[in-house]
This record gives sequence, C-alpha cells and structure tokens, in this order.
Amino acid sequence: MGNLQRLLEYRNADEDTRQHLLATNNYPDTYKKFLVKGQQADINELVISETLKTVISSAEERRVLRNIFPTEMTGSFKFINSFNTWTSAYSDYVPELGGIPYHSSQPSGNTLEVQKWGIASRITDNLIEDNKWNQIELEVASIGERLENTVNQVGISELLEGHSNTPADVDPAGAKIALDDILRAYKAVKDKHYRPSDLIVTPTAMRWLCSGNSSNVFSWLNNMEIGLHVLHDTTNSLVTSKFWDDTDASSHYQAILCDADKYARLVIARDITVQTSNNWKTIELGLKDLAGTIRFKFAINDSGAAVRILAK
Repeated sequence: MGNLQRLLEYRNADEDTRQHLLATNNYPDTYKKFLVKGQQADINELVISETLKTVISSAEERRVLRNIFPTEMTGSFKFINSFNTWTSAYSDYVPELGGIPYHSSQPSGNTLEVQKWGIASRITDNLIEDNKWNQIELEVASIGERLENTVNQVGISELLEGHSNTPADVDPAGAKIALDDILRAYKAVKDKHYRPSDLIVTPTAMRWLCSGNSSNVFSWLNNMEIGLHVLHDTTNSLVTSKFWDDTDASSHYQAILCDADKYARLVIARDITVQTSNNWKTIELGLKDLAGTIRFKFAINDSGAAVRILAK
C-alpha cells in the first residue's frame, strides 16, 4: 500500500477508523504529526503533496530519452530558438603566433513551437464511493507514466523525422541488425567529426543483438564507452510518418547511433504539472478531475551527429 492510498483512506474515514488506521498503518513520521491533529486542511495538503510525488516518481521510472539528451528549461511557453552546433566535436589548429579565428555570426537555426501534451485521470465517482483507494493511486501514477511515455514517443518521432536536419541512414547488410551495421553507422558519425556516445535500439533490435554471438556487440559498445538504451515506445503519427520497430526498410527503423550532446536537446517550457480542474480547491470531493500536462520540444541541433539504422 502506497502513501497516497493510505492518506486517501484516512482522509475519508470517520474518527474511530482514523484512530485504528494510525495504530495499524505505517504512515511516514513526517505525516503523523499532521494526521494526529485531524485537521482536514492539513490532511488535504498531505494528499496534494503525495499526489504530486506519485505522479513524478512514476514518470521517472519511464525516463529514457530525457536521460540521454541534454535538457534545457525555458520560461517560454510558445516558441524557442534552435541553433545548430558548429558541426564538429573538435577544436581548430591555431598557429603559435596566430590568433584564434572568431566567428562573426551565430550558428544557423530556426524557431520551434513548444507543444503542450496532457492527460486527464480516469478516476470516477464509483471508485471514490466504493473506497477503491488502491485503484485511484494506480490511476494517479498512470498520469506520470503516460506523460513521460509521451516525451519518449514524441522524442523518437522528432529524432527520426529530423525536420530540416535529417540524419543519414544505414541499411543493414543482412536480414537482422548486427554489429557490422553498428560499425558502419559509427564510421558515418565519426566521418562527420563527432564522437558517438549512445545507441538507442528497439526491443526487436535488442533481441537480435542478444542472439548469436552477442558478446561481441556488448563488448564493443562497452570498450567504445557507448551507452545502450532500449526504447519501447512507438512513433506518433502527428509528428512523423516514420516508424520505430517494424520491417519496412523504406520508413521503419531499428536503431539510432548518435553523439547525444551534439545531435539534439530536449527543451522543456514547463515540466510535468498536475492539478484539479479548479486548482485543488475541491480536493475534498476526490481526485476525479485530476489532470496532468507537460510542454516540451525536441530540437535537432546537427543531423550529422546521428545515423539512423533501417529495419530490413
């Protein structure tokens, strides 16, 4: 039983039941001093706090792309400026008596519109009336999970689409992705003067890489200090017509190898936010009008810092 479930059960109980719950439930010590007082306002504040914690902790368990690419927090809610990098991971040679060549203009780029994504809870009157606190806690957690899943889904769609900056493709030599295909992708990124840092693969690609002589793949990735990440989410048709984890080689992909710091960044105008329809003023009526939102955009910095590996 989670803390939110315990608090909801306590908040909606009569006084005798509350005393029993205090004696038999393992409430956090920081909560007990407020629960003993029995002030509804204090209990509501605890429920709000635990609701937010439940949403955020469930979202953190689903993080994939957020943990790979640089994240930038911005106060802009509508548009952001995306600047391409200087197309290299290295510095320039400077003669001993020469000056460092300064650039007279900023990198090229464009303006991107931050998108808002949201989800409402599926908490009904029946769940509240029937004291289904465990189910309500699961519904609260699902808000965080679904919002972070959306970051992954929209993110992989943006990374595959590339928009004005489209990465190069590698077509697997055989029927399944193999180390040789990753080596070709690695060379393509290195030839652009970048240092591949992360390999993102589909579940199917991971299964293929784990079959056969898989030790060679994982040993090579480990020796090259390249992180391996499995992304289960699919693409979003509102963002791209390409697909993640399928078998049509013309528009379906199994992996992306990239220099994550140079390829893209996640711009968050407002991170996961949760509230009721009237900003928590009627929490005593239940959490049935709970909803969550996030405002973000993946900005592609330089397409040369990544290579997409096609499905076969």
